[in-house]
Amino acid sequence: MGRKTANVILGNAFDIPGITVDTHFGRLVRRWRWTAEEDPVKVEFAVGELIERKEWTLLSHRVIFHGRRVCHARKPACGVCVLAKDCPSFGLGPTDPETAAALVKGPETEHLLQLAGL
Repeated sequence: MGRKTANVILGNAFDIPGITVDTHFGRLVRRWRWTAEEDPVKVEFAVGELIERKEWTLLSHRVIFHGRRVCHARKPACGVCVLAKDCPSFGLGPTDPETAAALVKGPETEHLLQLAGL
């Protein structure tokens, strides 16, 4: 079992906080300039220095969800991102709300667009 899986199990099954660094998590924290690290273990420790330990598990879920649904690797949906005003990488993807809305993925698309004011 790897570190990522161990952190998921510890956080969800045993309520022991852990940071789960997958490709989405790593990409987003670099876009947000929380770290420049590429190595998942280094990313985990760098983010751990910034965020309270008790928040690690939920933060991991939320960041990964956001990366899967809105802040995609190739074409982030910047125009409908609820974090846009605070994102140093705003503009990597379409900033027009209608264009960006077409990029949002998943069964909760309607809810995500409502949060963005569309």
